[in-house]
Amino acid sequence: MQILISQINNRKIAFYIKDVERVLHSVKIEPLHETPENIMGIINYHGEIIPVIKIRQKLSMPEKRISLSDKFIILKGEKRNFGIVADEVFSVQEIDENEISDINSVYPELTISSKVLKIKGETVIIANIENFLLSEEIFALDEILNKLEKNS
Repeated sequence: MQILISQINNRKIAFYIKDVERVLHSVKIEPLHETPENIMGIINYHGEIIPVIKIRQKLSMPEKRISLSDKFIILKGEKRNFGIVADEVFSVQEIDENEISDINSVYPELTISSKVLKIKGETVIIANIENFLLSEEIFALDEILNKLEKNS
C-alpha cells in the first residue's frame, strides 16, 4: 500500500495514494461568502472548482497564513474533489498494513478517525479523507457553487 507523506504544523500527515489526485504549488484561494466553517474558499484548477478545507482545524492545529512555499494536495472525495494546504510534501512510500495502529492510542485529542504508523521512529498520521467533508457541508457548498455558476 502506498501513501503520500506531507507535513502540516510539524506533524507528518499521510494520505493513501489512491485518494490523491495531484499536488500543486501554492495558489490563491478565493474566499466564498456563507461557506461552512471548515472551508477556506475555492481554487480553480483547469476549470474545476475545488473547495479547500481547513485541515488544521480538523486536526486540532492552529491556523496559519498560506505562504508561497505551501503545497496544495487535491484529494478525491466521494462526492467531489477537495484540497488541503500542507507546509511541505515529501514523498510516496510503500507501507505494510500490519504496521498501522489506531490514532487514539497516540493522539487521543484528535476527533477525526485516522490511523498512525511509525516510519524511521517518527509517528505519521494517515488521514481518513472521508472525515474531512461532512454531508451537510458538501450540500451547503454545492448550493453556493451552483449559485456562483448561475451568476457567471
